[in-house]
Amino acid sequence: MEISNQHNRLLRDVIGHVQKIHPDLDIIFFDTTEAYLHILRNPSLYNFNNVRDPCYTGGLELLALANAGNTGGSATAALPPHNINMTSCTNPENYIGWDGIHLTDAMYGAMMKLFLTDARFTSPFPNFLTPCTNH
Repeated sequence: MEISNQHNRLLRDVIGHVQKIHPDLDIIFFDTTEAYLHILRNPSLYNFNNVRDPCYTGGLELLALANAGNTGGSATAALPPHNINMTSCTNPENYIGWDGIHLTDAMYGAMMKLFLTDARFTSPFPNFLTPCTNH
């Protein structure tokens, strides 16, 4: 977290410097880390009821096996074993994580809504995108 926070502080400084040099340039900063943590702390506000489990299961196991078998062997060695159960949940709109790495469309939508409408995570706010949104 400290690395992410340090990165965001430096990025904000660079954005401020660039905007002073080029005042006609519109740069919007979105703090994805803080927005993500906000949603994790308040999942019910965004209709999430599962913040830990991935909706789609089996994908990471398949990836791990594919990488472990990536030794330049035969093409049949790269085929997935039949005992990995790859399934998706029936309600992905209630999950934050899709497969343990990627977010669900619902989570991306919640993050985008914060980007477009919430000054706690976006600066400057309001900005040139603000008139385009329906609050």
